[in-house]
Amino acid sequence: MGNLVSGSSLEYKVNAEDGTYKVNIGLAAGDVKYNAKNITVKVDGTNAINVPVIGSTSWTEFVPTQFTADISRNGEHHKLLT
Repeated sequence: MGNLVSGSSLEYKVNAEDGTYKVNIGLAAGDVKYNAKNITVKVDGTNAINVPVIGSTSWTEFVPTQFTADISRNGEHHKLLT
């Protein structure tokens, strides 16, 4: 995804067993003023974690960011990153 503005979100579904999952994302911004302070991750509508964002100063330099998300039951789950 690119060119996100305040209030944007990314929603997706996963089919997963219960457990703790490690999630890796890469973040980039062409100017430090565009860097978000954090990303909120929701699992099935419940806030799971706030991920601090360490931004870049280039549209092509991606800063690796890692967090864990807990899944409490088997089956399909909705993930929302805002």
